[in-house]
Amino acid sequence: MLEFPAVPPDNRQSGPARPAFDTADVVRQLSHELRQPLSTMEAIAYYLSMVTPQHDRRVHAQVDKLQQLVEQMNWVLADAVHFFQATPTNPQLVDLNELVSQTITSKRDEQRPVEVSLCDHVSMVEMDPSQARHCVQSLIGLVRKWAHGGVRVSTEHVRSEVHLCVSAPQVRLLDSDASLIFEPFRPHAPAGAGLAFASVRRIAEASGGRAGVKLIEPKGVTVSIELPLAG
Repeated sequence: MLEFPAVPPDNRQSGPARPAFDTADVVRQLSHELRQPLSTMEAIAYYLSMVTPQHDRRVHAQVDKLQQLVEQMNWVLADAVHFFQATPTNPQLVDLNELVSQTITSKRDEQRPVEVSLCDHVSMVEMDPSQARHCVQSLIGLVRKWAHGGVRVSTEHVRSEVHLCVSAPQVRLLDSDASLIFEPFRPHAPAGAGLAFASVRRIAEASGGRAGVKLIEPKGVTVSIELPLAG
């Protein structure tokens, strides 16, 4: 199950001229209200997958679709929450290499294998752990959805920074779209990523870093985040 940032209590005093909720307030409240039904749907799908006979492939196919839809909705909500709440709420030391390894281990895909090249040094950055996990998972997951085949994930130290790069030699991306992938609600692939790359950039910038994209000839792309190493 994806982790969502905790919804902070509303400590504002009531009064006749109470200000209206801003967008971030609305998104946080919606994500809070939707957690329980999504969690219940996930539990039901898991139960059905366990009790349905293995030979009933049609039912298993529908259960798989249900699980995928629940996961997709969780990601959409997480993208929105992190986009509007990118300021680190609980900065801690986070090992970027460890997050990469955990993400790849938990999300294996035989059709899109991952080649990993992690730097030898400890890659500690100062980030909110929930935001850091979402940033790494989104970056790797989105490029894998784009890719025709395998992808390469690497980290390296560049002066006082650590760079996380995710590359794919074959992707469905037009040259004109490359500069727009970090813009919110742009109609770029993969479908449903309206705030996904945008939330990656917001988190990176809120943590003192930046995000970038570079086309690789003839049809490849590298998407990266560059973060300051913890002092």
